[in-house]
Amino acid sequence: MKSKGLGGSAIPRTIIVIMFLCAICLFIVGCKTKVEMSENVIDDGDLRSIVAAPSAFGNQLGAIHTSADCKHVLYNAMQDGKCFIVVDGKIVSEKRYNGAGTPVASADGKRLAFTVREGNKWFVVIDGQAQKQYDDVADDGGPIFSPDNKRVAYIAKEDGKEFIVVDGIEGKHYDGAWMPVFSPDGKRFAFDARTGNKSFVAFVVVDGQESKGYKGVGAQLFSPNGNRLAFLVGEDGKQFMVVDGQEQKRYDGISKNGAVFSPDNVHLAYLAREGNKQFIVVDRKEEGQNYAGLGDPVFSQDGKRMAYIASRDNNKGFVVVDGQEGKHYDLVGNPVFSPDSKRIAYVAVEGESLFVVVDGKEGKHYDNVFWNGGIIARGKLSDPTTGKEIKLYDKACTPVFSPDSKRIVYAAWSADNQFVVVDGVEGKRFSKIAGSGIISNPTGASIVFDSPDRFHYLALDNKRVILVENTIKNSLF
Repeated sequence: MKSKGLGGSAIPRTIIVIMFLCAICLFIVGCKTKVEMSENVIDDGDLRSIVAAPSAFGNQLGAIHTSADCKHVLYNAMQDGKCFIVVDGKIVSEKRYNGAGTPVASADGKRLAFTVREGNKWFVVIDGQAQKQYDDVADDGGPIFSPDNKRVAYIAKEDGKEFIVVDGIEGKHYDGAWMPVFSPDGKRFAFDARTGNKSFVAFVVVDGQESKGYKGVGAQLFSPNGNRLAFLVGEDGKQFMVVDGQEQKRYDGISKNGAVFSPDNVHLAYLAREGNKQFIVVDRKEEGQNYAGLGDPVFSQDGKRMAYIASRDNNKGFVVVDGQEGKHYDLVGNPVFSPDSKRIAYVAVEGESLFVVVDGKEGKHYDNVFWNGGIIARGKLSDPTTGKEIKLYDKACTPVFSPDSKRIVYAAWSADNQFVVVDGVEGKRFSKIAGSGIISNPTGASIVFDSPDRFHYLALDNKRVILVENTIKNSLF
């Protein structure tokens, strides 16, 4: 089964970003709510059995993913030496292939693309239609759909050269090319490429136009309206951002995630390091220099507010919102603003307690709290140099508010059960909730709001994958 990519970023990994863990909680002032649950079975197969002993689909199984809308389960499988694609427990590929990559669904869940091999040739199948065959097609990170679901891009290789194929059209051939990034409206795309091998020149290609050559480039980012572009450059032991074609100040290191644009397209911020000092650069101005460690900045939806995680020498973590420090904890996760920009939430760890902080208020403590493909896991690990026990935590991603900013849902773990928590009300228990390490989502999402009072997620229980649809009803109305 194919799992390799065609290349990686040339940017040196010079900065260690503090990894914190995040999840979310929900409060509605003065109101008690009732959560009504309904289950829509989408897979009658035994996913746990497929993973452990896949009798239904042979003895090999690829990575298991959900669609971006968190309503479908996708993976590749092999039986009798032949590969095929499975969606929601049903084989969707008409043919059997010599090899297959990870299937990818469009953001709306209506389109499907995957990489397969026949003989010595690889090609992409899009909506059931086989595309041109090549010597190789990168499986890592591709193919990808544009945010508007209309376009598909992937990396192909022929005669030792790599190139981007977008909408079936081959781009210029390079000695190396990396997966493109679409603008939010899907109209533009950018990728980094190189010419030469041992002695090479790297550059960013935007809509077919090559930037100035550098020793290493990466982390391309379009602004929300697609009119602006920023990317990271590594050169001569320094790193700097190129924003709208203009080189910014050079630092010893910049976050590997690069920069972030504010939702209103006006501001740009990123985490940088000079010597032992870390700080946030906002529109070329440095702030937060009095901290020992920092996390990547987060903008509110209106672009007027900014938050980031920080720590001092005592290793306590806290969230800085609009320049004001929050309460200090053993560990805090990256903050998230509500859609109306008025509220903020993050996960915190204090001793053996894990809980969510919303608008400065701590929620109920649980054994574990997880969100968006990550778990905050309580565990212990021995330091190999000292033999002392140290805490071990897993990763997590960004939380999400409901569209009206009133509600946040998070997943929790108590004993052997996993469940969601809404307004302090715990939902139905399951063996696993998607995002807890068994099933991953390409966007990091695990729970998706369909409306202010309705959300859904995927769970595993009783030898099946089910789509759980939750309706939140306010008991006062």
